[in-house]
Amino acid sequence: MTTPSQTKAKKSDSKSASHAAGLMDRLKKRTARVAVVGLGYVGMPLAAAFAEAGFEVLGIDVDERRAALLGRGESDIPDVPAARVAALVAARKFRATTDNAGISDCDAIVVCVPTPLRKNRDPDISYIVAAADGVARHARKGQLVVLESTTYPGTTRKSSSRASSRAASRSASRYSWHSPRSGSTREPHLRRSQHAESGRRHHPRVHEALGGALRGGRRHGRRGLES
Repeated sequence: MTTPSQTKAKKSDSKSASHAAGLMDRLKKRTARVAVVGLGYVGMPLAAAFAEAGFEVLGIDVDERRAALLGRGESDIPDVPAARVAALVAARKFRATTDNAGISDCDAIVVCVPTPLRKNRDPDISYIVAAADGVARHARKGQLVVLESTTYPGTTRKSSSRASSRAASRSASRYSWHSPRSGSTREPHLRRSQHAESGRRHHPRVHEALGGALRGGRRHGRRGLES
């Protein structure tokens, strides 16, 4: 006999599978909207790569000067020249802001905030916690939230738990990815991590769809913008 809790779990799992399938479809068609939180040397190259792959990208940064600069089609990131940013802004594939409210309209949110080392060599995750709070206030069901910042295993669980005490961050479908190579200034790429610590069984496939759409879009994205 099926218990009420088992029935509830099955319904929840079915909804999760439906959200994952819908998001995978939008990612493959590149109709999904992507938010990148943190537009530094990791976030901005990633935002540009998503935009050039065909996605609409919302860039969010707490630095008003940087958000305004990028919004005008300029750049202070060496790996992303101004001409590249200007083309994305002109094509309406990228816009920058300091306001987290637009997160509610996005399907995937990638957090790329810095994690500087403290004096004891442990990473300072205060930027991650602040970003998680900002995301949580506007999260909705069916979203994928990716932590791309370099940090230690367990950070996603801790930061999302703290954020959920202020907002309904549990409504977002979460699964952790590790960050690109620490210290690399090359254009980052999404890849599965052996340190991925949370998420339901549907979400690894969503990650593969996200990474696949990004890799495939890069082969044709810039050509389309230039034509």
